[in-house]
Amino acid sequence: MKGPVISIIVPIYKVEKYLLRCLNSIAAQTYTDFEAILIDDGSPDRCGEICDEYTIKDARFHVIHQENGGLSAARNTGLNNCRGQYIMFVDSDDYLRIDMCEQLMSAIKMTNADIAVCGFWVEEETGRSRRGIGPSCTEIISGKDTVIRYFSGSGSTYLANIWNKLYDKQIFEKHPMIRFPVGLKHEDEFTSYKLLYRAKKVALINNNLYYYVQRSDSIMHTLSIDSMMARKACLMEYYRWAEEEAPDMKKLIEYAGIRIFNGFVWSYVQYGRPSELKAVVNELNVFILGQTKDFWKNPYVNVKQLKNFLLMKAGLLTASKVIGRCFKRQRK
Repeated sequence: MKGPVISIIVPIYKVEKYLLRCLNSIAAQTYTDFEAILIDDGSPDRCGEICDEYTIKDARFHVIHQENGGLSAARNTGLNNCRGQYIMFVDSDDYLRIDMCEQLMSAIKMTNADIAVCGFWVEEETGRSRRGIGPSCTEIISGKDTVIRYFSGSGSTYLANIWNKLYDKQIFEKHPMIRFPVGLKHEDEFTSYKLLYRAKKVALINNNLYYYVQRSDSIMHTLSIDSMMARKACLMEYYRWAEEEAPDMKKLIEYAGIRIFNGFVWSYVQYGRPSELKAVVNELNVFILGQTKDFWKNPYVNVKQLKNFLLMKAGLLTASKVIGRCFKRQRK
C-alpha cells in the first residue's frame, strides 16, 4: 500500500496546555497527504490520552507511547517509524500556519531541492509579542552554501532549527549516522548543519510559516549549567565533524569556533562566572587554539574575530567580557 508523502514527527512531553493547538494546526493543513507520528515520551500529564483521542478522530495521526527518553530519543523514534517520502519535525508546544506543508512541498517540487526552509514567528507564551525570523529572500542555494551561512552567523538562527524545514527522507537513509544526540540539550545544533551539508540544493522561502512559542520554562529560554555543557559538546563536535566528515569545511569551522566561543564566554560572564564552568572555559580555550592554524590566513577571518583570537591566546577573553559587561551596566 502506498504510504503518505510527508511524515510529521511530533515529540510530546508535558505540554497538555498547548498540545491540542499544535495537533489542530497539523490536521488543518491544506496539504493533506501526510501522517502525523505522535511520540508520547512518557508524559506524566494527559498528553498521552489526548494523543489517543486524536488518533480516533483522524486516521492520519498515529501515537507511539514510550518511556521518557528526552526530545532527541523521541525524534529518533519517529525517524525509525516514519513512512513518508519527506519528513518534518514539529515541537508540540508550537503550531503551524495552515499552508506550511503545501508551501514547503511546492518549493521542493518546483526546484528539485532536498530541503525546503521557511521563516518562523517567535511568539511569547501570552501571544502578545511576535517577531519574525527567516531568509531575507526566496532563493535556491547549495547545501554547502547554507552551511557557510550557518557557521558565519548570517543565517544561523533560522538554519539551526530542525522544525522549520521539510527534508527528503533519502538524506536520513543515505546517512544513518545523522541522528539526534540522546541526553544532550540543543540537539538541533548537533544535527541541522549535517543535514544541510548533505543536501545538493536547499530552497529558502521568505515567508514565516511556523510559530515558535517561547515559553519561560523552555530549554531555549533557560540558561543552565547543563545547557552550557551541551553547548561545549556541540562546539567540540563541529571540529570532529569537519576533521572526519567534511574536510572542506575545516577553515570555516576554525573561524566559527572563535566566534561561537566568544558567545560562550559572554554567556559564562553573564551567568556570574560559576565555578563549575571555569575549568570548562579554560579547556575550550586551549582546545580551540590547538585546532586553529594560521588564523590570519583564514579566508573567513575578520578584524573582530582576529581580535578575539589574540585575546584567547593571551588568556584575556574572559577579562575583556567582564569589562564589557561592567561598561554596559554603567551606560544603563
